[in-house]
Amino acid sequence: MTLYYLSGRRRKIVRLALILPGKEIAMYARRLTMQLRQNDAADFTRIIDSEIIPLLRKQPGFRDELVLISPTASQAETISLWNTQESADTFGRGPYADMLKLIERFIKHKPQVEGYQVAKSTLNH
Repeated sequence: MTLYYLSGRRRKIVRLALILPGKEIAMYARRLTMQLRQNDAADFTRIIDSEIIPLLRKQPGFRDELVLISPTASQAETISLWNTQESADTFGRGPYADMLKLIERFIKHKPQVEGYQVAKSTLNH
């Protein structure tokens, strides 16, 4: 059975919980939006692949990472999926600073960070 409801957070958020006998599975997404420096998209994605993803994989509760680059290569978004908001918040209070150090030379400003309850995912299908 699938359960949908609206959260009372700052934004209108839809949360999905998949109810299995004796289990509830939910995910949380952390989205970073950033402007890339000119001609740095390739190096940015190389660092994501070689440094950031291995760092994320070591974090408790990390599920997956999606990296989006605009057609003009001037903007990037990353979406990391976590088992819980607590796991994402723990990353945000600690290893996130290490991640920023790795990407700061490729971005114009500190990334905007937003969190979301995951409404639907085919990650496990």
